[in-house]
Amino acid sequence: MDVAAAPKPPPGALHPSVGSEGHPRGACRRCCFFPRGRCLNGYTCGFCHYEHDKRRRKSNRKGMRKHPTVMLASSLCCRAAAGLAPHPLQQQQQQLQQQQQ
Repeated sequence: MDVAAAPKPPPGALHPSVGSEGHPRGACRRCCFFPRGRCLNGYTCGFCHYEHDKRRRKSNRKGMRKHPTVMLASSLCCRAAAGLAPHPLQQQQQQLQQQQQ
């Protein structure tokens, strides 16, 4: 479908899309396709077609600082899957078996 074929607002429409109705109250969600000219839904789009502040991208580095043990565990599992090291659970099972003997 072509963007030019997208539904146009009817005469007298107060907003550029149906989803833009809540914009004055801050009760809308922006259309990520409209600013780039790729929204194929036009007036019938359930998302806001008004201009919004740019979003800040979330950094993965913050998550690494908060949960270093999770990152360590996942890297150990990845190493085990690649055959570079035994799986952490296998190591734990081997240790338990050695203690029982």
